[in-house]
Amino acid sequence: MTSKAELAAATAQIDECERLVDRLHAMCCEPDRSPRMLAILDDLRSVRDAIERVDDPITAGDATRLLERIGAQVGHLQVACCTAARMPLYNDVLNGLATTQIHVATSVGQAH
Repeated sequence: MTSKAELAAATAQIDECERLVDRLHAMCCEPDRSPRMLAILDDLRSVRDAIERVDDPITAGDATRLLERIGAQVGHLQVACCTAARMPLYNDVLNGLATTQIHVATSVGQAH
């Protein structure tokens, strides 16, 4: 049985990540990054959908795989970013993804 409180916390964290990526997208000066950031936003919405369906460790894996993919995309954009001013936002997104994963795992009894 899943923990609704943990899933609510995971969803709130995804909402925050989405807000941060929206901000990064608005601040970006390089047009070819825009499609990548929009893809991240789509993936964040998919994570939210996966969280709503989490009811056991197997389905929690779907959310985790999406979080891994988003983390890789965000990390790539962070390393290639042209200004240090946006680094804290990228870090906040990555921390949010990790926190989301912990909430999802905990919700199905997979706390490490």
